[in-house]
Amino acid sequence: MRSLLDKLQPREKKLLTLLLIVGVLFGLYSLYGLYQSYQEKLNSNKARLKKSIISLKAMNAKLAKKNIVENEYNRLLKELNERENQFLDQDENNKFLIDLNQIALDTGVKVLGIRPQKTEQEELYIKFPAIVRLQGSYSEIVAYIGQIKQLNYLTRIRDLSIEMIREGDYLQANIIIVSYALDRKGVE
Repeated sequence: MRSLLDKLQPREKKLLTLLLIVGVLFGLYSLYGLYQSYQEKLNSNKARLKKSIISLKAMNAKLAKKNIVENEYNRLLKELNERENQFLDQDENNKFLIDLNQIALDTGVKVLGIRPQKTEQEELYIKFPAIVRLQGSYSEIVAYIGQIKQLNYLTRIRDLSIEMIREGDYLQANIIIVSYALDRKGVE
């Protein structure tokens, strides 16, 4: 190769050197262009990756919340199913009235009347109200009220009025008692 260069004129050597310099510069410029192109693609991919990560984090948070909500829903549904036994069935209004009469027999109060009232429909449950008129001693009436809370289904006393009867040591009580049944249509 040395002998080939020695045969060249100084002007040809300068042109060859210039051509090599231009070739090297063009090669470097081309490499720099490729580098810039790859750098832009890399930056674009980094930006898309960041957006994807943010999107995934948001979806992960939503899924975590969804799981929490689902778990809470399942817990509440399980609790509702467990507490379902604390309600009368929709067709057990007679059982409620029979239980009120049985409590009177157990406590020794005299039942002057048990009058069922109009059934009240609420969103998720049905109310079975009844007006109970009793006569007995103070302790018998208190025992009757105490036995109401011992029923194995949800029952509340809505109103209570007690008055003294002139003859004897008896009291007369008017009690509005309400029991509840789940409305199957509302739960499903």
